[in-house]
Amino acid sequence: MSIYSLLHMWKCVPPAHIFFDDAFELSDHDENESQVNRFVKLLVGTLDEAASDVHKTRMHVRAPKKYPTPYGGRLVWTLPGKTKMIAHLKDKSKIRHRKRWSQVCILLKNITIMIKFFRVS
Repeated sequence: MSIYSLLHMWKCVPPAHIFFDDAFELSDHDENESQVNRFVKLLVGTLDEAASDVHKTRMHVRAPKKYPTPYGGRLVWTLPGKTKMIAHLKDKSKIRHRKRWSQVCILLKNITIMIKFFRVS
C-alpha cells in the first residue's frame, strides 16, 4: 500500500506541489528587480476557472500567500476543501543551473510527510 493510499484512508490529504524552473524574469518597471514569468501568471489566473470546473459552481480562490525562499519564492494557496497547493518558484540567479533543486525539494517533502504521519515511537 502506498503512502498516499494510507493518507487518503486516514482522511489526510497531502498538499499539491508545483515546481517552476526559471520562474522569474526582469521586471517591466525596474531592471534591478525581477517578477514572475508568464507561466506563473497563467497558473494564478486560471485557478478560479479550475476550481469552478471541479465544483460545478462559480468559485473564487483567494490570492496566495507569498514567501521568499533561498531558491526564489513560494506561493501557497488554500483551495476549497482546505487542500493546500504550493508553487515553488526557482530563481536562476539564486540557484546554480543544472543543480537538482526540484528533486531535493520533492525528497524533503516526502520525508516530512513520512516523519509527520509515521513517527517511530
